[in-house]
Amino acid sequence: MRNLNYKRYLLLILTGLFCSCASIKKYEESDLKEIKNVKEIEGTFENSETQNRKLNHQTIKSIIDFRNIIKDTSEIKNVEISVISENKIEFIFRTQNGKENKYITEYELNKNGLIYLKNKNFRLTGLPYIFGGYQINKTEIGLTKQNQLVLNGVKVDEGAILIILPASFPKTNFTYKYDRR
Repeated sequence: MRNLNYKRYLLLILTGLFCSCASIKKYEESDLKEIKNVKEIEGTFENSETQNRKLNHQTIKSIIDFRNIIKDTSEIKNVEISVISENKIEFIFRTQNGKENKYITEYELNKNGLIYLKNKNFRLTGLPYIFGGYQINKTEIGLTKQNQLVLNGVKVDEGAILIILPASFPKTNFTYKYDRR
């Protein structure tokens, strides 16, 4: 029993270390609209980005709900964002044929005018650096002055394969913009 408690504490410490190494790069463009009322983010947005930096195309769902394993998220047509309470936000993903998939997460309004999503952003696969790795995906959302949705964040993917084949990049900052419908 005592040995089990040590393992839990070690796992908590390691998780804290892994999560702290992924910090979101500050959104530096001048087109950012400072959000003072979270209700401003509500609306429906297209799924095809107008601006993409650093990563291949990913759907809004694959960024926000990145722990959900879906084979094909490209059929998602748009996302509707609504604020449920002072600390919860809902994303409704609609496909081409009208199917809906809802995702609710907590959020926090940052001082920089962006909304930090407190979604489940850590995924462990196997034993890190031995037979697996870990992934971290931190995201914040906001609006441009043209009312485009901004997804700004960082993705960290590290594990044993990166030690053996160090050709891949373990940390990537990304910024996507999506038009309002």
